[in-house]
Amino acid sequence: MGVVSDTISNDYDHAASRAAAWGLPHVEVFSVWDRPVIELNDDEIERIAAISTEHGVTVSNLATLIMRVPATDAARAEQLQQFDRAVEIAGILGLDRIRCYAFLKEPSLDSVWDRIIDALNALLERARGANITLLLENSSYANVQMATESRAVLDAIVDPRLQLLWDPGNAFALGDPTPTVEAWHLLKDRVAHIHLKDSVAHGSNHWVPLGEGALDLDGLLAAITTDGYRGIVSLETYFDDPDPAVREEKTRISAENLHRAIAACPVDTESA
Repeated sequence: MGVVSDTISNDYDHAASRAAAWGLPHVEVFSVWDRPVIELNDDEIERIAAISTEHGVTVSNLATLIMRVPATDAARAEQLQQFDRAVEIAGILGLDRIRCYAFLKEPSLDSVWDRIIDALNALLERARGANITLLLENSSYANVQMATESRAVLDAIVDPRLQLLWDPGNAFALGDPTPTVEAWHLLKDRVAHIHLKDSVAHGSNHWVPLGEGALDLDGLLAAITTDGYRGIVSLETYFDDPDPAVREEKTRISAENLHRAIAACPVDTESA
């Protein structure tokens, strides 16, 4: 099990210590010390590595915003340069996975489809040389949101270095017509990492602690257990509360609820 560090705190030392205490040994780094991880210098990245070792957690992937930009030639070129820096950071941290997106949301997926495929293939060309796997996340901010859209991209690019960072909570909150468990079965052959969050209802982005909303968490855990999923399930709980202490407490509750749900539906905790 894991967590995105800044859903606990932007202070990485505090985030890593809480992740360890809550039984979430795999930590994703996105925003650290109030800056995107891609903007940190080498000394700061090495500090992340040292803090992780100190608290007994591992960094699971580099949660960048690569290609979460407008679908323009200029933005694409700049993102390819950022990806080169992400590869350098991954090397310092000993990682082989970097998150990416399918450009910022446009009114029509069809209108940017070719640009998305071209951009992902350009990233893959760089990724192959660096032994990096791309984790494409479905997101409300990007053009790939629903299960069928994720499947379409995976079918268009068969390279196994492109995997899905599947966020069923994002799809659920967006009103994805494919139920969560059905979506898992549609996507499971290319899911390498799972984000977990919960909302009060299908089609709502009113976020609540995991297990306290309407997402079919129990059904999902049962499905991934039955199918032998070997990746990480990771909390990504971005709450709207202005008080960071309240946001942290809701993430702690989410971790507690996830442990309870897993105990009721056992999974291989070494891989989870």
